[in-house]
Amino acid sequence: MCIAIYKPKESEITKNTLKTCWESNPHGAGLMYAINGKVKIAKELKSFKRFLRQFREHEKAGADMVIHFRIMTHGKLDFRNTHPHRVNKDTWLVHNGIISEHCYKNASLSDTVKFCKMIAGLPQDFMKNRATLNLISGYIDTDKMILLNRQGKIQIINEDLGVWDGGVWYSNQSYETVKMSKWYDSARYYSPYGDDTECIFCQVSLSPKETKTGICEFCESRTETRIAN
Repeated sequence: MCIAIYKPKESEITKNTLKTCWESNPHGAGLMYAINGKVKIAKELKSFKRFLRQFREHEKAGADMVIHFRIMTHGKLDFRNTHPHRVNKDTWLVHNGIISEHCYKNASLSDTVKFCKMIAGLPQDFMKNRATLNLISGYIDTDKMILLNRQGKIQIINEDLGVWDGGVWYSNQSYETVKMSKWYDSARYYSPYGDDTECIFCQVSLSPKETKTGICEFCESRTETRIAN
């Protein structure tokens, strides 16, 4: 699933919200922002306290910030696969979703890292080209992505599929403690509908609605289904 967050410099995110994001997406977190023509990056794999300390320290820069919390679906649990990811000398990104074209069983690199390699050949300033952004949006389907360049310009792809709350943009609602039960309800792992179908990516049971739409609400991927064992 993961969650990508855009935090404008004038907005605030509470410790409890960050902790909920960490606990809901527990396989590494990272942040990025641009200042003085450079993109600053920080990543943490194991300790929420260390991540929070880094976040509060970097927050003092007074810049718009992009944050990402990862759920590992493809690629190893390491710093290389922890967002943000560099696209070229000018552009970095975070991604929420699964790009099925770049998913391989037991792969060491995540689908997002492979996607960055694929688009690295685009013009360095591709963020300024609306047609290119539309093509990326079509390629990632219902996924969400946030791009940042060295000048501090931020572009959210598929912004309308996320939610603004308190002046902050979230790619999904896994930041809300009261709604976490809908993502982790044990009933999602047992189907009351007879033959149990599951998402081929996250292996979570699919409801009839999800089977019909072809979109898994757990990992938010456009998926094919299979009969669970």
